[in-house]
Amino acid sequence: MKKIKTLAEFIEKIYNNEIKIYDFGHNTISGINSKGHLIECLKEMTEENFQFIKKAKKVFRRFDSSYGYIVPLHITFYCYDCGENLKIMPIDENSIALLSEQKFWEYGKETGRKDYFDYSIPKKEFLSDKCQEFFQCGLAGKDVTKERYINEIDVHSGDLFFKNYFKNDEIYEFPKEIRYNRENSINHLLGRFNLMQYLAKKNVGYGQMGNMDVSIFLKETKDQIIITSPYIINNYKETQIKGFKMIGRIDCSVWRWMCADKETLKKFEESTDNAIEVNVTPGRWVIEHYYGLPQSKQKTYSKLYLKK
Repeated sequence: MKKIKTLAEFIEKIYNNEIKIYDFGHNTISGINSKGHLIECLKEMTEENFQFIKKAKKVFRRFDSSYGYIVPLHITFYCYDCGENLKIMPIDENSIALLSEQKFWEYGKETGRKDYFDYSIPKKEFLSDKCQEFFQCGLAGKDVTKERYINEIDVHSGDLFFKNYFKNDEIYEFPKEIRYNRENSINHLLGRFNLMQYLAKKNVGYGQMGNMDVSIFLKETKDQIIITSPYIINNYKETQIKGFKMIGRIDCSVWRWMCADKETLKKFEESTDNAIEVNVTPGRWVIEHYYGLPQSKQKTYSKLYLKK
């Protein structure tokens, strides 16, 4: 394969999908996957700068004459799955890698790099199982797909209460000492998944939404609940679901819905004022949440059902 000699050739190869991109499962949505952001950033580089990068095979940087040394280039991507900031590193003439900035530093430390902020990874090492596993997206290996989240809660009394959010901090968010960790931010899928699992251990249901209203529908057999839009999309008619009754509507001014059994709320001294009470069959309930997941094909936002 013909070697790349100039920045213009490199940009052209990206545009023509002739550059292999190792993305480690990261999801940048409108970033590198569309190529546009990467190409626009590369156009800010000088040819001299590109040749330096090409030779060094280090994380893309630019030469800033006002400082007289190499500083990080503004080619940073955000993974909407795990929340990592990602950098570009050339691997060889025809491939580049999308690496977590944090993991890049950690890998440098772990492998004994003298300058773990600025080093290169030889292709043989890069393709090793250890290196490939190290840089995987944080969502990899979790019990979650990009189609739905799933967990379970106990509903002992059968009186399940729904609200926009619970005011008691213990059943609203992570503990303060860990809630601001990157992996727990609800700005990305991994953080929402982690919060959903954390709250489920307290028998609290949670689904991340937008600034919107949702309706709660209960099946006649009282063993299934559907949370969806109050209106049929593009129709403005009220949603009706055969075999289900609409119990109430939640204004998601805080972008979520939450639910818990009466006994759970009593335990955490959470008020049921202005909550929607849904009388269901007591037992172990499964929660599947679809809203906001990029590959979900569900028209409903969430589904709760009695575990058989």
